[in-house]
Amino acid sequence: MIIRSNYARIGVVALTCVLILALSLFIQAISAEVSFSIRSDQYVFPPSEFEGTKEYPDILVMENEYLAIQLLPNRGITLWKLKSKLTDTEYLYSNPSPLPYFDELAKAYYIEFGGYYPLYPWNKRDNQPYMVKYEVLEKSAEKVLVYMYGEDIEEGAKIEEWISFEEKSAKIDVKMKITNLSGKKLSVKFGDRLVLGVPSEDIYLKIPADKVRIITSKGDWMGSEGEVKPWPQEWALWRNFKEHGAASLNVKNPYIAIINEQANEILVKVWKPVEKLKEVIIRSWGVSYEDAYFESPVIYLQTVSPGIELEPEGSFEFETSFFVAKGLTNFSTVSEYGVGLIELRKKNYTVGEEVSLNIKLATAALEKNVKAKISIFDYSGNFIKEVAEELLGETSPNKPLSKSISFKVNDIDPGNYILQVKVVSDRGELLTMQEELVFLHRPFALNILPILVTLSIVIALIIVIVLLIRRKKK
Repeated sequence: MIIRSNYARIGVVALTCVLILALSLFIQAISAEVSFSIRSDQYVFPPSEFEGTKEYPDILVMENEYLAIQLLPNRGITLWKLKSKLTDTEYLYSNPSPLPYFDELAKAYYIEFGGYYPLYPWNKRDNQPYMVKYEVLEKSAEKVLVYMYGEDIEEGAKIEEWISFEEKSAKIDVKMKITNLSGKKLSVKFGDRLVLGVPSEDIYLKIPADKVRIITSKGDWMGSEGEVKPWPQEWALWRNFKEHGAASLNVKNPYIAIINEQANEILVKVWKPVEKLKEVIIRSWGVSYEDAYFESPVIYLQTVSPGIELEPEGSFEFETSFFVAKGLTNFSTVSEYGVGLIELRKKNYTVGEEVSLNIKLATAALEKNVKAKISIFDYSGNFIKEVAEELLGETSPNKPLSKSISFKVNDIDPGNYILQVKVVSDRGELLTMQEELVFLHRPFALNILPILVTLSIVIALIIVIVLLIRRKKK
């Protein structure tokens, strides 16, 4: 009886463990899916009396295991909230009942609902983004696709936006299209604005530029108007942003990275086409944010285009993505799929010598079979040969990858070369890439070098001894 009782207890414990495991897997599967809902229970101040403006507008809510985001089409706001569930950090400033303030740069009164939105077309009457309508084109556990659209009748410009959000991804993809419906040539100065909240004083802006031009700053604390300074400046770290100020940078690569050291996390914005949007404007009120009636600290991050000429029925397309990743705040390369750091231990090698490098990678989505492909190019960029390919493993927004690999470069003439390291997904997407200049020596030249050094020392000693002997004889 005792034996049967023990077996029964073991069976109950085993069954309980199986049920707990099954429940855990079920919860993980559910949380990985994309959820979508529409709520209209929050009052949002109506900035105008335009037909269709609602006091309780539809707020589109999307969520997966990594992100919780909100869209506010009735106020022309593409993304109103963007919260990382990895660190419980809200990155966008938002305020449903903002107070008006006089914007010295625009010379107009303005109210800020926050979020992320296009700067064209623009509601000049209310100094606000243009109100848009929306349709849900796709809604499933794998993906949600929202279409937003509106028209500036005065300008004759139509805006369309497609916002895509998928499961197992910490990335939001936004595509915008501006079409000229005016019947005449239209000059468009396109741009967008990210109203970044400041979750901690350690927020740091990583922007790929060499110089920054001062637009304005209170008391010239950043420098005089129009002054050009090297980038980064100390105020790239928000705690050093003393007062109101604005500055402009021309980026070499199309990205802005917001590094949250306190949470060990990054928020990255990437966009294309880069040739149309190279200027980034940074603006903040620093610790004096209450002077502009903000409820908490903010940083404006704007990308701005020069004038784009659109023929009748012509259009301009712009794509941008936002993603968060945890565990890798020191990186050198950025793509729309992630960030990476590739470290080569040295740059001089013997032909046939083992080359070692370390690869660190954090991606915007779950990537299971990440590979590294290493190739050699000549100084003119002509492909010579592929020297190695290695499986690195799995990475995700909350699990960065770090791996050291080694390989040899054989059957190649000595000289200067470009070593290219590509890290790709199992779908062939380029996750990160880095190129390094390396010099490959002849093995013989390296082996004889110690002999030559030793021989030179011996000869020098012999000469010294001979000179000493001659001096004594004299």
